[in-house]
Amino acid sequence: PWLEPVPSAAGLHVAAFTQEGIDAEALEARARQHGVGVRSLKSYYVGKPGRAGLTFGLGLVSEAEIAEALEILTRIRKGPAASQKR
Repeated sequence: PWLEPVPSAAGLHVAAFTQEGIDAEALEARARQHGVGVRSLKSYYVGKPGRAGLTFGLGLVSEAEIAEALEILTRIRKGPAASQKR
């Protein structure tokens, strides 16, 4: 899988690490263009960023909307602008 969920016991957000070579910042930008709100984990690190990944806000989001967003992310990550780091 291209996403590896970070274990979480509570909260309104879920994080997932991306596979090496996936540009999470580019994927975040492309997702926004398609109406999907995710954030790169890079913005949450203090100092040098660790593993690349995305955060997903799940408050007031239905299961169907989550599934649709994941389908969109899967589709756009295969695009040349988001699939590989430059």
